[in-house]
Amino acid sequence: MVLDDCWKIFRLLEKLEVLIQQVEELKSEYEERVMKNIERQSVITGSLIALVLIILILPSREEFFSDLVPGAGSFDIFFKMFAITFIALIIGYGAQLISHWCWKHDYLPLGQKHIAHLLRKGYLRKQTDIFLKIKVHLNDEILESTELPQIYLNTRSLSYIIGCLEAKEANTLAEATHLLVLESKDIQVHDVVVTEEDTITKAQRLIKNPLIL
Repeated sequence: MVLDDCWKIFRLLEKLEVLIQQVEELKSEYEERVMKNIERQSVITGSLIALVLIILILPSREEFFSDLVPGAGSFDIFFKMFAITFIALIIGYGAQLISHWCWKHDYLPLGQKHIAHLLRKGYLRKQTDIFLKIKVHLNDEILESTELPQIYLNTRSLSYIIGCLEAKEANTLAEATHLLVLESKDIQVHDVVVTEEDTITKAQRLIKNPLIL
């Protein structure tokens, strides 16, 4: 009976940990998408500035084609075009870097806060859906009835406890927990059998302080 309950809790904690990971990944995706939008804006800005400069700096059609008369060196024409293009690209790249920094720090319209606001609604909806699933698992009766200390309500610790019960190293939950406490004192295996924060507390904190506001 104890072993069966431990397995039920273990599977429940597995689901919770997957959902917690989904929220963290959702936040990373949200932030990455904001930065990609800023990057796209700055690239387009730099490219447009470079293109406009090339068009403006190019000599007039009459002047340019006058260089094509017999005797004019093709290298001179190539060098002139290369120099104009190179200078325009350098200026365009500089504009890209400057605009990226300004948008990232919200010194220009359509900056990071504005983009984040536009994208936030969709991500908040996804986060809310995950939170609803987390709350369902947190309200499961088995979590309220278990005698297992909350600090050990994580898959690492519970996996060790289940192993002790299955191997008959412990006959009760209290004995298995005692073995876990002794094992966790070993620095080499401490991080293998326990976590800094149990899954329940982490899930509750996540709901109370959402990653995407």
